[in-house]
Amino acid sequence: DIYKYSTEKNKTMKPNLFKYATSELSQDAFICWLLDWANDSNYQHDEHLNLLAQTFVDILVDKKLLNYHIEIDRQLNNIDVYAIINDTYFVVIEDKKGTSEHSNQLEKYAEFVRKNEDWKHLTPKLVYFKMEEQSNFLVIETAKYVHFDRSKMMKILNTYFNSVPSTSQNHILQDFHKELLRLDSEIESFKTLPAHEWTYYSWMGFFHHLQNKFTEFEPSWTYVSNASGGFLGFFWNWIQPNQTTPMFYLQIEQTGLLTFRSKSDDIELNKKCRPIFIGNLLNEASKNNLNLVSYGGKGKSGKSMGVLKLGENFIKTDANGVIDLLETIQFLQKITSTMTNAVSKID
Repeated sequence: DIYKYSTEKNKTMKPNLFKYATSELSQDAFICWLLDWANDSNYQHDEHLNLLAQTFVDILVDKKLLNYHIEIDRQLNNIDVYAIINDTYFVVIEDKKGTSEHSNQLEKYAEFVRKNEDWKHLTPKLVYFKMEEQSNFLVIETAKYVHFDRSKMMKILNTYFNSVPSTSQNHILQDFHKELLRLDSEIESFKTLPAHEWTYYSWMGFFHHLQNKFTEFEPSWTYVSNASGGFLGFFWNWIQPNQTTPMFYLQIEQTGLLTFRSKSDDIELNKKCRPIFIGNLLNEASKNNLNLVSYGGKGKSGKSMGVLKLGENFIKTDANGVIDLLETIQFLQKITSTMTNAVSKID
């Protein structure tokens, strides 16, 4: 469970609502709750929270408003959250927690709003709300959504907590703020936590960091579902020598497994090129003092298949088992060039 807390670590902490409210629907509810607090009528209940919520709305519509009348609802045509603001803006919020966009859903929601006769007088505002990291935002940008990320949320919350006395702070907001701080800390934990203790989010932070270091190799990372339970994976160095060969690439799984792989819709082509790729890889690996071993499952072929795997740990660590990022990246660059040279010799 990627959201599991350590009871031992947190036994002295005050109970946090978001320790248990971990689902996307729970986050939807929080967004609706915060939007509702922006209504002018709620100033009388808590002026500080009202002001924070209005700042949130201003960012969503990209304008400083003078008054705030907001109608909120959920799950209209599968839209997570929507809000009509001052009878001027129609805000669509696609909320993601532990997942990413799929099935052309963003374009569908935007088109649904644009074609609705009742809302033609409203200006649509499309928001992609995600507090976790994500490998690629091209689909979001293409669909004209604005990414509302963790840094934006933290900036709003920090302003509130730095200006409002602790005795006057809203407890739900405190819980959400602490949850984001925990999330941020866990994503960054790959830098300080011994590698064998990394969590799902540690790997997410590492893959995000690696992606920024390997931009020339078309890197990406995502969760991969499979019969074994799935894994968070990082993929890079996609090379297809010509139309008569498979695509070759490198893959890291959150278990630490690093594999050299080939991919083609033509399974027979994969089988044909596998021994050639293996021979070239082993030859190049010997030049670079790399330990490559059999992937296993000999004779099994598919559209995407492992060819060889690294027989040593690619994560280089210090005496405490904490990753040495510079040495690790240099080692991965050597692995990348080894594969590139091996593929270049495939006719």
